[in-house]
Amino acid sequence: MAERDQFGANLFRYYQDLIRLRRSGTGFRSRNIDIIHTSDDSRVIVFTRNDGATRGMVIASLNNRPFDAGYIIQSSPDRLSPGVWQEVFNSDSTFYGGSDLGNFGAALPSQDGRIEVRLPANALVVRSRM
Repeated sequence: MAERDQFGANLFRYYQDLIRLRRSGTGFRSRNIDIIHTSDDSRVIVFTRNDGATRGMVIASLNNRPFDAGYIIQSSPDRLSPGVWQEVFNSDSTFYGGSDLGNFGAALPSQDGRIEVRLPANALVVRSRM
């Protein structure tokens, strides 16, 4: 019973954090969505949302295995411009009962339409442009 209660608490916190993230900036609520990367082989999709001032990147891995050695997201430089992207949400966090695989909240640079990230299996990672 305690395990079920913990699962419920983790799920509740997961939803609270996603709602808080959505409210944190209008870019995360924007209808300006650009799918910048897809890969059927690796089962990864990446899109950005922006409102002109705030820009967010959503990375969804539907793969059953993690990309713990890194995963390269490649797009055109005009769609993934040079800059630094801060991890603001990772569904694999231990806060939600996950294994905490990811970039540990690190800010990662993008250059020439390319960024390399560590991705957990079956997870959602959100980054914000700094």
